[in-house]
Amino acid sequence: MIGVFIIKLKGNISAEFTASIVSLVEHWFKSEGRVMNGGLLIIHALLVVNERGMQNHWDFLETAICDGITNKEDSSAGRIACGLVSDLSNYFEQDVQRSANCFL
Repeated sequence: MIGVFIIKLKGNISAEFTASIVSLVEHWFKSEGRVMNGGLLIIHALLVVNERGMQNHWDFLETAICDGITNKEDSSAGRIACGLVSDLSNYFEQDVQRSANCFL
């Protein structure tokens, strides 16, 4: 639901809003002790509407995606994480190379 709300906002997302949502998702993952597909979908929505703003959160993106890919409990999280690698490749071409070892 949050992802749909974010998509509807389109270009009207501030850096502060993006940081707040990233922080919320990060805390959610930490409190659950794992990456979940719902949080990854929120990350996808943020990338779609504010890709440049998400570049400031690269370390979190890399960790969340790598944890999602290796999540053996939730195969849908792995599929969504693989899709996020594709999104990052489209938005941040050269920056993705620095995380290639993790993503592959």
